[in-house]
Amino acid sequence: TNYHRRSQLVLAKYDEAQGKPEINTNTVNDGWQYGGDALDNVTSGLDGAVYKLFMRRGAMVGQVNPDKEQLLTEVIRPNSSQYDTCLAVGTTNDKGLLSLADMRDMDGLNLSGGLTPGYYYMIEITPPAGYVLDQSPVHFIIDEKVYPADTNLPAGLIMAAPNKQMDYCLRLKKVDGEN
Repeated sequence: TNYHRRSQLVLAKYDEAQGKPEINTNTVNDGWQYGGDALDNVTSGLDGAVYKLFMRRGAMVGQVNPDKEQLLTEVIRPNSSQYDTCLAVGTTNDKGLLSLADMRDMDGLNLSGGLTPGYYYMIEITPPAGYVLDQSPVHFIIDEKVYPADTNLPAGLIMAAPNKQMDYCLRLKKVDGEN
């Protein structure tokens, strides 16, 4: 396999009521194979969602252990050995896509070089305008399945994350001192 190659990642943020975006590629690891024209049909999504990317530290699949303080701000705090490592933060674009190249680490550098094999997850820290904050982790694994047999093709994964619109409203009625 091609483990020496780093893998790319793209998160596609969409409105749950409208359904998942059309992604033209093979499915792999609960997502889709990265590369080629896979994202050409994605014309709209939810922009403005801010996510943090974490690398899991030895926990079982599906378990997460982020520093709760990391979930309160876009600032990446220094990592503590007792929590999963926060690698970067980024915001979805006007198509609802967030790639590693759009994410910044603690030093302000992008992650366009890719990820090494391992267990990762992303957590939303700011929802798109008009949507509910969903801090359910988007889990993904970088393993041999994300490396195409043709080494000239990019390795990586596309994951999708839904959001729900706020479905409540608040009505205020201004009254004077007599009412």
